[in-house]
Amino acid sequence: MSPLNLDHGRKLVAALCLVALLLLVLMLSTDDRVAKPMAINGDSLGQVSGETPEQYRQRAAMTLESATGPAFALVTFEQPVAPELAATELEPLARVSAITLDGSTPVELPEPTGTEGRREVFDRAIAQADRRMDGLAPQHIDAAVVYDSGANLRAVAQRGGVFAVEVLPTDAAWGRFGVRPVTVSR
Repeated sequence: MSPLNLDHGRKLVAALCLVALLLLVLMLSTDDRVAKPMAINGDSLGQVSGETPEQYRQRAAMTLESATGPAFALVTFEQPVAPELAATELEPLARVSAITLDGSTPVELPEPTGTEGRREVFDRAIAQADRRMDGLAPQHIDAAVVYDSGANLRAVAQRGGVFAVEVLPTDAAWGRFGVRPVTVSR
């Protein structure tokens, strides 16, 4: 093969690569997956903007009344409670997935293991939040995101210190719904 034909072949391969690269850039420039806003998760728990505490309580009661199978729910206390009282109030439930401290972003929780109970899990989560906030984290729990059957959630709602229990549809998945703070008249 002569050097002239070899140079011509290399130029042809380079031109084809350049055309392929340009086509790829052109194709990717029409893809707007990152340009659009993220899809709304759809489900959310907590008080809607402009909703009074009593309106929220009524709306939450309607979701609780229609709850059947296991579902995620937001249990909001009448006032912030100490970890030991929160553990007692939530003990009958199958799962406590997160707690909120002073209306903050929910703090995800593991399930108790070994000899520890929910109170120890709550204490550890509050201590970790306190370290992150340089000793300024609230020491009481406002609300908890829980998972259980409609019957067990209704039983918890009947407890004296519980303000409201709002239940999501049974198909809601952990990590795919939002949690807004609830302002309780105190």
